[in-house]
Amino acid sequence: MMGAKSRLSTGDLQRELHLSRSQLERVLRDWARELPVPEVVAGSRLWPIEALETFRSVVQRDQEDLVR
Repeated sequence: MMGAKSRLSTGDLQRELHLSRSQLERVLRDWARELPVPEVVAGSRLWPIEALETFRSVVQRDQEDLVR
């Protein structure tokens, strides 16, 4: 997991969740109501490190929905 970071960028999320950019963007779009609202800094979306578990849960549900 991330070292001393306090925020996660989309690139960080891609690496941590093992998703491609298009997969992450789809999750962000389709599951927006389930996910924490990002902070926008200099045009970049950033999420608190604590949001990673929420993202993992949403990605797992998303994968289950794709299988059905």
